[in-house]
Parts: sequence; structure tokens; C-alpha cells
Amino acid sequence: EADDTSILPVERSPLLSVLSCCLVCVAAFSQGVLLMWVNPVLPQLVNGTDHDDHLPPLDDVKLSFVTSAHNIGSMIGAALSGLFLVLAKYLGLHRLFPLLALCSSLSWLLLSTVPHYQAVIAGRALAGLFV
Repeated sequence: EADDTSILPVERSPLLSVLSCCLVCVAAFSQGVLLMWVNPVLPQLVNGTDHDDHLPPLDDVKLSFVTSAHNIGSMIGAALSGLFLVLAKYLGLHRLFPLLALCSSLSWLLLSTVPHYQAVIAGRALAGLFV
């Protein structure tokens, strides 16, 4: 006698589906903002500001690392995308998207709170992984 429970659909929470959709929309907006973040911030990174700076003024070498870190992270993320698909198979997309959003939030925290240019590079590279 065959087991008929394997063909029954699995009930998922509609709240989890709505949350996953919202996270995807926010993640797309976040990635766009992070990709273009350097453009308005570039003069402040080079010259500094009049008030207490988050980062000291950067020279050309450090600035080149900051601007290219997102692209380097994107290349690594493209190479690792197969692992994310395998992970999605086991966890499901509804559970994987919040985990990826948590990593994206970590990249924003590195950019905004840690006062070292290495953290800005790490934050932009981490954000590039999830493009």
C-alpha cells in the first residue's frame, strides 16, 4: 500500500510568504542604495567633513579598495551562488531569504558603525555577495 502523504501539499504560513516578499523588495532596494552609496559619499571620504568624521580622509589607494569591494564581493557571490541554491533546496526560500537579509543587515552595520575603512571594505564586499 502506497503512502499518500507525500503528494499532499505542505501548508505554509501566509505571514512567512508576505515577510519573504517584503524582504526581497527591501533587499533589492538595499543593494541598489549600497551600490550607489559611494557616489554621494566620495567627496566626504576624500576631504572629510567639518564635524566628527566617521572615517578619516582616505587616500587614493584606500578609496579604490572601498569603491571596488562591492564588485569583488559580487564576483565571489556569483561563484558561490550554487551553494545558495543547494541551501535553498534544503531550507526553502522562505527560510533562506531572512538569513540573507540578516547578512545584508550586517553589511550595513559594518558600513555605518565601525570607524575603520577596513570595515567599510568588508561591509561592501559582504553586500556584494548577495547581489
